[in-house]
Amino acid sequence: TLQVTIERARHLLDTCDDTEIEGYYCRVQLCDAKVTTQVANDLDVPKWAETFEMSVTDPDSDLVTVSLCRSLVGGEDVAVGHVAVPAQRVRTTTTEEGWYEVRASDGCLVIGTTDKASLLIRFRYSEMNGADAATHCST
Repeated sequence: TLQVTIERARHLLDTCDDTEIEGYYCRVQLCDAKVTTQVANDLDVPKWAETFEMSVTDPDSDLVTVSLCRSLVGGEDVAVGHVAVPAQRVRTTTTEEGWYEVRASDGCLVIGTTDKASLLIRFRYSEMNGADAATHCST
């Protein structure tokens, strides 16, 4: 099982003049499972402090992806970028935490007003027991 805690973001794009932005949220994906944080309305430093438990199918090849999105007034979503972390790396260290740089779909870093956009994320890995084995990649 992989526990993913999305804490907050920093150095996001300048949103001072954009009244169409409702806030930011994160979408976490592992295998076919997807979970989403609430929309954080603080546009300068969005905070979530939300934790999700997700099943790992293959710890050697699974990749957890955290997508940072803007929620626009009217229901539109705009992808800002993403962070991708191999489950194997977290499995090796059991716990990993830090500021992860957000990358656009083309792989380039997302640059905010003062620095690289980043997300504070905590990952914690624990081996599944036999009872949990049947719930791979389900939410």
